[in-house]
Amino acid sequence: DTYTGSNLTPPVSVTYHGANLVKGSSGDYVISYANNTNPGVASVTVTGVNNYSGSRTMYFTISIGTVSKLNARGISNKKIEVSWTKVNHATGYEVTYSADNKLYTVATSTNSCTVNGLKQASAYNISVKAYKVIAGQKYYGTSTTVTGKTLVSTPSFSVKSSAAKKAKLSWKKNSSATGY
Repeated sequence: DTYTGSNLTPPVSVTYHGANLVKGSSGDYVISYANNTNPGVASVTVTGVNNYSGSRTMYFTISIGTVSKLNARGISNKKIEVSWTKVNHATGYEVTYSADNKLYTVATSTNSCTVNGLKQASAYNISVKAYKVIAGQKYYGTSTTVTGKTLVSTPSFSVKSSAAKKAKLSWKKNSSATGY
C-alpha cells in the first residue's frame, strides 16, 4: 500500500474449507489493524468469533510512492536538469548520481534538481526517490533511474575577413565534438 496520511485498511477475506466466512461481530470473524497510518510495516489481525476461534496476524508494507515521469536533459557542458512528477505526501526527494568514481546525493524539497560539476558530452545515470519524514525518521519510496547527457562545449571562434569579401572562421578543436 502507498502512504496517504490516513489509516490504510486493505481488504481481507477469510475462507474455511472452501466456504467464505462473514465479517463482523455477529458473523464469523473480526478484523483489527495496527500501525497502519505511517510508512513501515503494518499488521492486520483476523480473530474468529461465535462458531470460530483463534486468530492470525498478517503484515503489509506502507511505502511512499514512486517517482514517475522522470526526465533528464543536458542544459550545459557541465549540468543536467532532472525533473519528475511530485509524489503525494512526500517530504522531499534524494537525487543520486555517480561522477569521478564517487557517489553523490542531493536532497531537494521540489520536483526538480540541477546536477552540476559534470564532464562535457558524458552520460550519467541519475536516480530519484521520494521520502517522508515522520518522527525524525526517513521512509523511502522506490528509486527510479534515468540517463542524462551533458552538452558539448560551445567553441570560441574568430572571424577574419579578406579582400575578396570572404570570411574565414576558425576555432580550437574540441575532442568531444563529432562535427561542427
